[in-house]
Amino acid sequence: MALTLPLALALAMTSPVPHAAPHGSTGCADVPRTMPDRPVAAAISRVPNLSTLTGGIDATGLAAELDGAPQVTVFAPANEAFDKLGEPQAVTFDPAVLRYHVVPQRLAPDQLVGTHRTLHGGELSVAGGGARFKVNATAGLICTRIQAANGNVYLIDTVLTPR
Repeated sequence: MALTLPLALALAMTSPVPHAAPHGSTGCADVPRTMPDRPVAAAISRVPNLSTLTGGIDATGLAAELDGAPQVTVFAPANEAFDKLGEPQAVTFDPAVLRYHVVPQRLAPDQLVGTHRTLHGGELSVAGGGARFKVNATAGLICTRIQAANGNVYLIDTVLTPR
């Protein structure tokens, strides 16, 4: 005799598992998942958990470059990532560090794994899959893809260091 599961339970078991946020992180709470009418920097500025990054993007003049790019992917450190640093201001306002978090092409979730050249000129690597991606073996995704008009944004839990 075959056991049958309620349809909702069966669907839940086959659907991708949303990424679990690390302890103390807000993850995707209050994050709009699609903003097709806003370019990337404008979309980032609408996410409360990216206010520190928004300040850095505005202070360094990177907003115009991001919003004017045809396609980009931003690995966006959440506020908690900057809070882990001793001197977040020094990193937040360093254009080289911020540009290292940007890949000049739109990467869908199925294109994340691999090595990608950044606007900084260095490379970052993404490993894993499903709900468990790691960027440069140190940063975990705490919120998967926010779709903007000209790119995708992935919230990460660690500020990346240019290589």
